[in-house]
Amino acid sequence: ARARELTLVRIQALQARLHGATAADEAAGTAPEEAHLELCRAFCALGQVEAAAGDEKRAAEAFARALEHAKSAQEAAPTGREGDPSWHGAVAQATAAVHMGARRYAEAKTALKEALPLAAKALAARCDEASEQLAHDVVEGVHAAHEQTDDRKGLEVFVRGLQNVLNGLKRDAGDLAPAAVPLLTGADAAPLGTAGGVRAKLLERIALICVATGREKDHELVRKVFTDFRVARESPGLRRLLGMLQSSGTFLDL
Repeated sequence: ARARELTLVRIQALQARLHGATAADEAAGTAPEEAHLELCRAFCALGQVEAAAGDEKRAAEAFARALEHAKSAQEAAPTGREGDPSWHGAVAQATAAVHMGARRYAEAKTALKEALPLAAKALAARCDEASEQLAHDVVEGVHAAHEQTDDRKGLEVFVRGLQNVLNGLKRDAGDLAPAAVPLLTGADAAPLGTAGGVRAKLLERIALICVATGREKDHELVRKVFTDFRVARESPGLRRLLGMLQSSGTFLDL
């Protein structure tokens, strides 16, 4: 009940902002389109709360409202962002999240096919925290949608987009030259370092998707995750994944 109340308060505040938007607001970066995108996310969250409470009717209504705001955000970008892939990618990702919440997985996959290349373009244009977060949210959606439907084959069409995401990630100073994939045995398999933030989570999802396709050629993208990014070689989650792969005989030809 508390989560529902907080979400409704958020929705009411966003609706007030939307209806009271002025030219000054738009100049300050709070354009109506931004409010539509935030309302899409807020109604999606409300739908998830209602679904968790077992109220399917209210959940469906909330998801329908979310899609209405997603459509409004899609139809017109904020001034100056008409060609911004981060904006259009965020709208596509939010649309996919609504379909996921409503368990319309085919529609979610369609939206994610649109969102992934946009997220990759956003990274290539400006590799910052916001772009990495968008890429993570899209790739997480790809993984979740196909996991829910046990659709390994469907993952294959996303691999090229994942390659472009990797190409767009800015390398750290220690990543200028590729490094060998570490061989994890015994005590070496113990996780090192910290979780590594959004980038580590993004890289882990990319690796998991490429493993899940079951295609040998996609393993090369997994290898690239470890050779090109130090955070992958130090992240506990990715080291666990690498240890499991090596224990099954993969990535031992170093």
